[in-house]
Amino acid sequence: MSEVFLRPLEAMSALRQVVADNDEQRDAHRAEVPDFPVSAAGRNFGGHGERIRDVLARIHERGGQRLDNLSATAHAAHEQVRVFADFDESFGGSFVRGGEADAK
Repeated sequence: MSEVFLRPLEAMSALRQVVADNDEQRDAHRAEVPDFPVSAAGRNFGGHGERIRDVLARIHERGGQRLDNLSATAHAAHEQVRVFADFDESFGGSFVRGGEADAK
């Protein structure tokens, strides 16, 4: 049978770092909004330029959504590890209390 070992404090620290790094990346992402001038597509290609501009805007928006999702997932994982740690501590404490009661 395989065993799973979880070090909650290390896991929560790593998850906090993921959130911090992601927040930094998200701020950089938001600071660099694509700005494709329609005229850059060339004379008589304004329609193509508009489509390119719109596609770049959608790609940028979806990148922001992905970063938001990563942050939400890391926050949720942190909360689940915290819940696990709280339960594990409480459950482990019940053995100590039970052992002390048996020793008396």
